[in-house]
Amino acid sequence: MATLDDYERIGRFIYGFQRLTGGPERLLALADGGTLADEPARHVRALAARHADILARLMRREAVADEEIEEVLAQAHALAFPGGPD
Repeated sequence: MATLDDYERIGRFIYGFQRLTGGPERLLALADGGTLADEPARHVRALAARHADILARLMRREAVADEEIEEVLAQAHALAFPGGPD
């Protein structure tokens, strides 16, 4: 059975990713919109796929390491702030 901590962890992951990227749908639209070169588009698609994978595993209550979540959020942050935050 999921605990309050589990729900808060999932919520922080969803909210953080959404806040930084606009969500996986926006990322995929950006990647498929033709404005990105091939390599950045592949990176953006991979980030959206990793988000979907982690979210699916969390929802199935499978183990997901905090480091894996933090890594995806760090990649989302790097995408949102390519030169670092001002």
